Amino acid sequence: MLCQGDAQGSGSLGGYAISAKDAALIRLPATKYSPSEQEIQATVTVSHWQLWTDHLELSAVPCTWTDPGGASGTVSCHPTRSGLLSKNWILRLEAPTPGYRWFTVTLGRPGDQCTLEITLDEEVPPA
Repeated sequence: MLCQGDAQGSGSLGGYAISAKDAALIRLPATKYSPSEQEIQATVTVSHWQLWTDHLELSAVPCTWTDPGGASGTVSCHPTRSGLLSKNWILRLEAPTPGYRWFTVTLGRPGDQCTLEITLDEEVPPA
């Protein structure tokens, strides 16, 4: 872990409620098969109120991040755990811009989207 911060925000996407109210962090994950590249991680919860409704698969929803300078990038979504009416996801902001502390994450398409904010305690360090 290189730095931490927090993720905030809530909204709806279709009939699902999305909320982020937990820690965010910058990691430099390294695996045997891929080079290490900085990423920001934050957890979100997607919930619904109808027992017969399937969980929303965030991995199928367009997700992007934007920094105050106007740069943007891809957000990948990975499931962690689910309950009867909710499912938690880790959002991974790929290759965040060095020098910034604040990022906006947009999930969905215009007309049906949710926006979350990530604020870090320190700027993203150079790669």
